[in-house]
Amino acid sequence: MVINVQAIDNITSQAEIEKIIKKYLLENPEILIESLEKYRSNQEAKFEEKQRSHIEAYYKNKKYENFPHTGNISGSIIITEFIDYNCSYCKKTLIIINKLLKKYKNIKVVFIDFPILSETSYSAAKAAIAAHRQNAYFSYHTALLDSKKKISNEYLIDLADSLNLDLKKFKKDMNSEKTAKIIEDNIEFAKGLNVRGTPTFIINKKLYPGAYDMKKLEEIIKKI
Repeated sequence: MVINVQAIDNITSQAEIEKIIKKYLLENPEILIESLEKYRSNQEAKFEEKQRSHIEAYYKNKKYENFPHTGNISGSIIITEFIDYNCSYCKKTLIIINKLLKKYKNIKVVFIDFPILSETSYSAAKAAIAAHRQNAYFSYHTALLDSKKKISNEYLIDLADSLNLDLKKFKKDMNSEKTAKIIEDNIEFAKGLNVRGTPTFIINKKLYPGAYDMKKLEEIIKKI
C-alpha cells in the first residue's frame, strides 16, 4: 500500500489521517519493526557511550582514590568491586580477592559499597564506611563478609567493638549525613554504569558483572 499524500492533504479530520496511517502500518508491519529496532540500536549506542564516558572519567580523574581499598596502593592493576554485604556471591569473591592479593603484588582492590538487596545492606554499608574513617575498612569488610550472623545494628556495633574501634565515633560516622551522601553517590555512579547486581567489577576500563572465579579473573588480569 502506498499512502496518497494528496489525499491526506484533502482530509481535514485528524481521525481520518490516523486511520490511514494505522492501516498502512498494519499492512506493512516490517516498517514498524525496523523503526523499533533502529530506535533500540540508537538507545543502546547512546547508553554504551555514556557508560564509556563514566568509566573514562573514573580513571582519568582517579576517582578510585576516593574509595576504600586494599593491596598495593601504587598497584598498576586496579580492580574495583561493587559489593553488598548480604550478597552470598560477594562472600565467595572475598576468598578469591585474598588469593589474588597474595599472588600478585601489583594489584590494588577498590571497594564501592552498593547496598541494593535490603535495608540491612544499607546499614552494613554505613557501618563499613564508618570503619573506613578509622582506617579499618578492609578488616571490617572481611569480618562482615566472613560472618554468618544476621545483620543488625547491634551486631554491626559489636563487630566494631571486636575490632577495637572508637564506638562513639563509629556510631556518629555511621549515622552522619556525609556517610549517607557517599552511599547516595555510589548508587548514582552504579546506575550510570548500569550496574544491576553484586559483585560487579571494573577492570582495565571494562565492566564485568557477576561472580568470577580465580581462573577467570587471572585471565582478565594477564591481558592487561
